[in-house]
Amino acid sequence: NFSDDRPEYSSIQAVLFGPHLLAGLTHGNQTVKTSNDSNSGLTPGVWEVNATHAAAAVAVWVTPVSQSLNSQLVTLTQRDGDAQAAAAFVLSVSIADGALTMQESPVAGSDACVHATFRAYHSPSGASAIDAATGRLQGRDVALEPFDRPGMAVTDALSVGRPGPATRFNAVAGLDGLPGTVSLELATRPGCFVAAPTTAYLAGAKAQVSCRKPTAAGGGEDDDDTAFRRAASFTQAAPLRLYHPLSFSATGTDRNFLLEPLQSLQDEFYTVYFNVLTK
Repeated sequence: NFSDDRPEYSSIQAVLFGPHLLAGLTHGNQTVKTSNDSNSGLTPGVWEVNATHAAAAVAVWVTPVSQSLNSQLVTLTQRDGDAQAAAAFVLSVSIADGALTMQESPVAGSDACVHATFRAYHSPSGASAIDAATGRLQGRDVALEPFDRPGMAVTDALSVGRPGPATRFNAVAGLDGLPGTVSLELATRPGCFVAAPTTAYLAGAKAQVSCRKPTAAGGGEDDDDTAFRRAASFTQAAPLRLYHPLSFSATGTDRNFLLEPLQSLQDEFYTVYFNVLTK
């Protein structure tokens, strides 16, 4: 790693892997407007990594990401309407507050692709939730890990947090009955699903939790209206982003970071400096 020689900045460090400067994919939550903001990285939780148990060993808090995990990546999409020309949207993590939102389908290579890509695995085993034979996202206790936040997961509050019982979903065949769609049922709330807004379908609109209607006497699945079934069904698409062969995970205090060689980035937001806590 590389650090500033001045004692007051000794905790601000960059990470090198051989000749490669590793950049952490992050927007942070500090806006740097003037030179007075140069210490923003010292603010607790901002670009802060936990090396308190690492002593001098960077390898303890920076670990490689296996290329085999590319097979677990997925992007989930919807269209605003039935027409082929209808606008395409992707399930995405908001850069503002970490909430799940629906965003317009991004341009390849853009920063938005990072936030619309998830690693889907079974919790707590870590096994892929994407069937090797069919390529379908399926099964119980599925965790959705945001691409740029390794070791984190989408919660049943549709935000991002540390993995646990509240970050598990059941991936079932799409409630809309169409081939290739999937619905995500909250493991903590059977009958309730991740859904797009059913009213104003605008870019940036937050995803929501919608629940099935109680079954009427003699009724069945048809008790759910069409709008609900469509909103709770996503088309599984190829991931908009893949892990670089030299990808690493850095353990943060508030969140984890995905590190990639700086020269490999295209339009992503990043930081190359971290506030490394050693005690």
